[in-house]
Amino acid sequence: MSDLYHNYWILADAKEEDLPKNKFSYETIFNGVRGGVRERKLTARLIPKFFKHFPELSASAFNAHIALCNDKDSSVRHQAARGLLQCASKDNLPNVADVLTQLLKTDDLAVHDFANKALLHLLKMDAIGTLKKMIHHIRKGRKIVRNRAMKFLSFKLKSLPEEVMTKEVEQLILFHFGKVSLEIYIGEICNLA
Repeated sequence: MSDLYHNYWILADAKEEDLPKNKFSYETIFNGVRGGVRERKLTARLIPKFFKHFPELSASAFNAHIALCNDKDSSVRHQAARGLLQCASKDNLPNVADVLTQLLKTDDLAVHDFANKALLHLLKMDAIGTLKKMIHHIRKGRKIVRNRAMKFLSFKLKSLPEEVMTKEVEQLILFHFGKVSLEIYIGEICNLA
């Protein structure tokens, strides 16, 4: 725990332009993923806090943060879920949408509610990329994820502003949902036989 705080203070005290020089301190924070519950919760707060300052470590940071989103302890998962949007950048936005869609499967109401709100936010940032990841889970994911993702989209798409619901977005939705409907229908018929 003291290692995490030590590295946090190094980063927190550094001037913005000097942060990249403290790459080792940020990398060391990732080790908190293997600590106890308190260390993992703190790590879930620290990774997103400094994420934008270390683009060269974004893949490692994102992977460490995803491990915390899947933690066995609910308090760690809550903290990690709350920090997930801070880890969203133009390069990994679809990956964040992927993780958030998977979080819809949880029965933890706080995490599920956050995933809903965060997905809506991502749809407004990048509708095409977010929809593609959600559609992937609807077509290939587990039944609970498919059902919850479809429910989310059926309620939330109609509330999106016109500048988000472009012709291209509408065409993507119509094309993929036509395929999804057919796949589900054929799957249901096969289950009856």
